[in-house]
Amino acid sequence: MTDNHNLRYEVKYDHIHEEFKDAPYLLRHITHDFIRLANQWGIMPVITRVLDPVKGESGVHNLHRGLDIRDHFGRQQTYSEAQRNSICDYLNAKYYRNDGFSTIISHEFKGGPRHFHIQIAHETIAYMPSSARLEIDRNYRPPKKKDPARWGS
Repeated sequence: MTDNHNLRYEVKYDHIHEEFKDAPYLLRHITHDFIRLANQWGIMPVITRVLDPVKGESGVHNLHRGLDIRDHFGRQQTYSEAQRNSICDYLNAKYYRNDGFSTIISHEFKGGPRHFHIQIAHETIAYMPSSARLEIDRNYRPPKKKDPARWGS
């Protein structure tokens, strides 16, 4: 599937395409940045969940504040560890939240497959000014694995 930004992505089920189109602008915008990065690496991201409920979850999906993108299919990882870290570092810096939560994480939920979870805050005041995001965009370089400040000793 290609959207109006020439971004290539797929959805797990047909109804997810409509749910994504109806998602809040900020959630779609962050996801477009994710898709753009994945496409640069030759990866076609798969959005697996927008509104579908899962027992024991926090409810952010039902509130149309979160979505999931596949990182595991069968026994195969879609993204390398370096790509996962780069995507999360970049989007969490660009869309930094001051409410104590990350904009994107890579995780497993209740023994399920690894996936990316993108989540927006209830209040947009939790984000830094857009001028600061533009500066991050201009200066962003993928993290180097040997940088002890980012990767530990």
